[in-house]
Amino acid sequence: MNEGAKLVNIDFTMAIQIINFLVLVYFFTRAFSKKIGKILEDRKKWRYQKWKSLKMKKKNWKKKEKY
Repeated sequence: MNEGAKLVNIDFTMAIQIINFLVLVYFFTRAFSKKIGKILEDRKKWRYQKWKSLKMKKKNWKKKEKY
């Protein structure tokens, strides 16, 4: 049972790794959040336009079907 307690050793090195990870997350967020946000917004607009176009085509198709 004593071996299980030694599996995770929280020491100075692990603390440095955690700090390093948080710093990297911070810099990546600052560097790429605007670019990724713009890409996501462009995709959202594109999907909406496609949906609107398909909705109009469906509406026109139903009108033609009636005649």
